[in-house]
Amino acid sequence: MPSKTQDVTVPLNLFVKNIARHHHEFPITKSPKHQEWLLHPSPGIKTKTHPKKVPFFDLAEKMYHEQAVRGQTLLETMRNFMVTMIYSFIPLPLPRHKVDFVFFIHTRYVEDYQSVFPFLSGLKRLFPKFYLKLIQHFPPCIIDHFDAENGLRGLLVSTPLLPDTLMKERKRTEQELVNTKKLLDKFCAPNPRKIVLGLGGWWPMVTKKGTLVKSIFAQGGGYRVTTGHTATVYSIVTTTMQLIEKSEIERKKINVAILGCGNIGSHCAEFLLDWGVQVTLIDINQKKLRHLRRDFSHQYPKSHIHTALFTPKRIKRVLDGCHMGICATSNVGSIISLQQIPKHFIFIDDSRPEAIPRATLDDKRYTLEGGLLSISGLRSRFNFGFGNDHNTLGCLAESFLLAWDSMDAQIVEETVGRIDPNNFKLFASFCDLKGITPGAYKMGDLVIAEERLIHALLKRHNKVVS
Repeated sequence: MPSKTQDVTVPLNLFVKNIARHHHEFPITKSPKHQEWLLHPSPGIKTKTHPKKVPFFDLAEKMYHEQAVRGQTLLETMRNFMVTMIYSFIPLPLPRHKVDFVFFIHTRYVEDYQSVFPFLSGLKRLFPKFYLKLIQHFPPCIIDHFDAENGLRGLLVSTPLLPDTLMKERKRTEQELVNTKKLLDKFCAPNPRKIVLGLGGWWPMVTKKGTLVKSIFAQGGGYRVTTGHTATVYSIVTTTMQLIEKSEIERKKINVAILGCGNIGSHCAEFLLDWGVQVTLIDINQKKLRHLRRDFSHQYPKSHIHTALFTPKRIKRVLDGCHMGICATSNVGSIISLQQIPKHFIFIDDSRPEAIPRATLDDKRYTLEGGLLSISGLRSRFNFGFGNDHNTLGCLAESFLLAWDSMDAQIVEETVGRIDPNNFKLFASFCDLKGITPGAYKMGDLVIAEERLIHALLKRHNKVVS
């Protein structure tokens, strides 16, 4: 059965010290009164940094970081792996568990195997080639459990297959979906509300926006499949508009670059145009750009719609004319370098794996983790790359929120294929009703103060209009 997870507790003085360490212009304080203030500080207050550090504080900061981004223990990963092997290969009736939603992902990089299978590190050192071949033949694995304050229970399931394999070996990809269904059918007890299966990473793209998964899991009728794109677009657009509104720059003067114009990128552009913001559509497909510009120009005749074919040599010049950017590409690594991003530029990066490099705060280029929603009552031990806290990936959040919605009336529909604007509005209303808001401004596990980002946006505006 899924086990309760404990919230990470951090001593206040370490919490404050860590926040102040990343925001050098704000004073260091141990007062509980200033704990919330430090997360949303007022600009213009200066303080001197301490040139010398006591070794104890070096250790304390390291402990804080490990607490903040802590993942699963070795025993937890071994337990999850053994449960997977038992339910995948033992042909006997086994106990079934209450599950309301499942988030299905894949391995991003070979290096990620270490976090999922740390107990095989010795094999990796001795026989690296055999280590990789062995893991590639593992079945889809249960790697974590979710539990929530409202009583919902979930599973995190991952295939060891890499993005390149999912794209090129379609028969193997389809068989992996069949194997996943067999595992879930055996592990999960029947749920009268149906289990919500959310897709992460490249799964929506390699399954025709979830239609292939829906056709396989439709057999038996016990699942609702969603790509999570509605929640992801909601988070990205809401975060973008939140920064624009707080900067007090006229919407029609803001130009947002949309890097990657697939299902997520095109809908982000559509909703931003609906709010009167300029967009610059950037893609490697010239035909797609022409079609989108034609459709958007007809739908928004008074809006400024720019297009640019993506080439590494031109991207710096294109971004120089934009205030901020949204990246929604599917790629196997970074597609631009840090030097190609203008100073004071804010990227909201929803690409999986990450396409936009992360810099330091001193570099004044900010890459925010895209598609995050703040859900305080949902807990897990798995670290998706931005720590373990109330920030939840949009695609994961959608599967959880659909399961939550089905406890009452099941108003919000799952997302398969293109995003339905009416369903988008229903999802937004449900988030308002339940107090679900866009996530924190995070770059990795680092929280960035809102004032810092607004200051950067104003700097970009001065540069663009000059």
